[in-house]
Amino acid sequence: MMRRIIVPLDGSTRAEGALLPAAHLARATGGALFLVRATMLPMEYAWISADTTMILADAMEAEQKEAQDYLNHVLTFPCLEGLGVSTSVVQGDPATVILEYAQQEEGDLIVLCRHGKGEAKRWLLGSVAQKVARHSQVPVLIFHEEDALPMLSTNWGMSVLVPLDGSELAEEALQPAIELSQAFSPADTATLHLLCVLPLFVQYGVTDKEEPPLMHEAQRYLKELEERLLRECPPTLHLHLTSSLRCDIEVAQAILDASAKGHLADQNIPGCECIAMATHGRKGLARWAMGSITERVLSETKRPLFIVRPTSIRKMHSGFHRFHEGDSKNGKTQEEWQQPFVGLF
Repeated sequence: MMRRIIVPLDGSTRAEGALLPAAHLARATGGALFLVRATMLPMEYAWISADTTMILADAMEAEQKEAQDYLNHVLTFPCLEGLGVSTSVVQGDPATVILEYAQQEEGDLIVLCRHGKGEAKRWLLGSVAQKVARHSQVPVLIFHEEDALPMLSTNWGMSVLVPLDGSELAEEALQPAIELSQAFSPADTATLHLLCVLPLFVQYGVTDKEEPPLMHEAQRYLKELEERLLRECPPTLHLHLTSSLRCDIEVAQAILDASAKGHLADQNIPGCECIAMATHGRKGLARWAMGSITERVLSETKRPLFIVRPTSIRKMHSGFHRFHEGDSKNGKTQEEWQQPFVGLF
């Protein structure tokens, strides 16, 4: 359940675009918001030598005060009325402090708007969003600066597109996607479209004769997955499911087309308001690396992108950090710890 929601802000109105959907999520889940503002040394003071520490300290204190004053102003926004909201100003590299803050506050979700930028001395949320999405251990919901988010009313529902490659890792985006759709939809409803893209690359050895059996396997997979989701769905939830299969050498483009146009092969499906993806799924039936696909979709989509880190990947990541903290009791080398991360997003 997404109840502890982290919202990074950089002082720009574009970054503030994440506040409305984050507030809606908090109300839908009975959760709270945690607003964080990262501060760095103002550019105009970068030339100051170590001998002028007092001037530097004054500059940093002024920056901290300005950031806190800004967050206090944000607290007056109408969309936050009645919600539990905490604010923090943290000094350091924006992406790093956002990730550390999310861990410290035991966040369930990070919501941000990419490409937000203020004055020249401010940090750019475009690159920060990409770094946060790549390394976050909790789900990240990213809105584009050009998102025209519909009015959040009881008459509006969010249809979520979930790309799958046949792996259990990719499927870990399903349950969070259902929760997200439910939070943005009329009471007790959720709408998902399951998309399986088969990348028929020559190097994979797929020939024209082998294509139909592979497609048959993918179609069977989608059908069985739909049946399982409906079977496991709580009786109080009305889950609307559709699915489609596409063969395309450009997996990311197929996902982008499906979300924007809703036209797949000889099927016509409604476009989806959001894309939900796991960051890694490389042993599935289609054998495409979900991580690199996620990165391309993030860079090109104009729709909200919901990125989920699979549990097994989070555990490997934790093991990697334990190595750096001196936990070498298993006798593993640094290279052995790093090996599982080859090819990750």
